[in-house]
Amino acid sequence: MHKLPNPASLTAAERAELRDAIAGPRYAQQPHDLADGSRYYIAEEAGRIVVTKFHGKALKPDRVWFRSQAAAEQDIASFTTRRQQLADAQAERRAEAKRPHTLTVGAVLVSSYGYEQTNVDF
Repeated sequence: MHKLPNPASLTAAERAELRDAIAGPRYAQQPHDLADGSRYYIAEEAGRIVVTKFHGKALKPDRVWFRSQAAAEQDIASFTTRRQQLADAQAERRAEAKRPHTLTVGAVLVSSYGYEQTNVDF
């Protein structure tokens, strides 16, 4: 078995090509890309629906088999909404981190700690 490269070091095109190779020609029939870099494939085999999902920049897939198209569509909808929720939360955290702090020059910071003897630092 060969070692997979670090996904962060790959471009989106290289990652897509590697994911196609990992999923294999049997399961990589219908690729669908999401905004956060996730990708999923849908294929049919022996009367079952096969959904292969790659989360974010991951190169290791999650492969799930379904007996009905409705169950596969429900799983895909759940996957896409969850990925969108995670992308929104990450964007919110990044926006929060970019906001300037409210400290001013000369502000006094206080911390206290201790159980039996309380220590206070200024």
